[in-house]
Amino acid sequence: MASDPSEEPWLPQPIELGRRLREAREARSLSLREIQRRSGLNNGYLSQLENGKIAHPSPSILQKVATGYGLRFEDVMEWAGYLATRRDPVSPNQAVALSTVSSLGDPSKEELETLKAIVQLLQAKRQPSYSPPSDIELDHETRAEIRCHASALLREAGALGVRPTPLVDIREAARLILSGELTLDASDERRLIERFGHWVQHAFKRLQGTFDYRTSEIWTAPNLHEMKRRFVISHEIGHAILPAHKQTFAYVDDFTCLPPVARGLLEREANQAAVEILFQCGEATTEFDSSAPTLDNIIATSIAFGASIVSTARFVAETSRRQLAVAIAHKSSSGFGRTHLYQSSSFASAYGWTSATAPPELRAALRSCFGEEKDTWAIKNRRGEIRIATVEKKFTGYAAVALIAPEGRRKAVVRSVRQAASRPGTIVLRTPAAGGDVRRSHTQEG
Repeated sequence: MASDPSEEPWLPQPIELGRRLREAREARSLSLREIQRRSGLNNGYLSQLENGKIAHPSPSILQKVATGYGLRFEDVMEWAGYLATRRDPVSPNQAVALSTVSSLGDPSKEELETLKAIVQLLQAKRQPSYSPPSDIELDHETRAEIRCHASALLREAGALGVRPTPLVDIREAARLILSGELTLDASDERRLIERFGHWVQHAFKRLQGTFDYRTSEIWTAPNLHEMKRRFVISHEIGHAILPAHKQTFAYVDDFTCLPPVARGLLEREANQAAVEILFQCGEATTEFDSSAPTLDNIIATSIAFGASIVSTARFVAETSRRQLAVAIAHKSSSGFGRTHLYQSSSFASAYGWTSATAPPELRAALRSCFGEEKDTWAIKNRRGEIRIATVEKKFTGYAAVALIAPEGRRKAVVRSVRQAASRPGTIVLRTPAAGGDVRRSHTQEG
């Protein structure tokens, strides 16, 4: 799981959000319970917000806060540090495009210059969207709010229980139009290539899709893999159905600059809406948890719901009631990117791994995974107890995925540990969170 959001370097400093909310409430002689009734947010959550204990609520939560307190949404966003006045000649959407970190890694100087030129050409017609930082943490309240909107749309579309998730029905229920592919015309592309050379292709890969609020049109990038295309469409549907997004983009496009951090949060919320739509608000997790936690089970779930293996693995890892974790490293031109770790709440509580502190052998295993493999590891939990874990690995063609599922039967654990420790060549790994050893046997299975 991601680290504490308060420790993330991308987060802005809130501008006295709690104090201003409390002053606005007291000026209207309103109680917290009245604000709770108006906003739908929990009384305890509102109290923590006013006391500054929740410094960075998401845009979707701030939209409900503005409604509850009777404030302008853009003012509340500004107090939270998510909006700023434009100070440069670059348009708001261009500034966001040039600053957002994509799933392909940090852009180079050449890619940035090329991307700026591409966005300038596309800006007149539609707003391109980009892959956000993938590990931004959303709190429980934000996830619940997004699931509420996704669930309502699924019910309206009659999509609940339909496999794979019928995006055509869902898009029509949201009254959206799938208009075509996001492309440059031949003359524009030729001029860009003359100026930037091969960087045009590199930069254009960052464009995934777009939703035009004025015309209710969705556009997607050309040549997307079908599973990626389904996710992009679901992502754009997320932008369309979340009230905070409608208000934000209407305000930003007219008056002010949307800082990259705010765009990153909005994109992360749209990603969450996408998985809620594709996996039908947790139905995929229910089906996954009904069988053994294996990669085969993840693949079967991905096929059933029409989603990629990677997005399925992440979703079930974060929502499963079982004790498991999934590590993912995306393929890049230079090998594999950084390791992303996603865990069920019970695994996180028991072992406390993060993307930064997971055993280095996990990262090494991902980078050497080009097939389907299985290892047996002995890992220590926070209490110092050794547990045997099955580690399954698979290369999807786009990313390496590892599923870590600890064994819970104590007698089997003790027996397996003794067997693993007695084998020649067994290595000892250090687990930073637990402060103990992790032993891994060298057995592998096809």
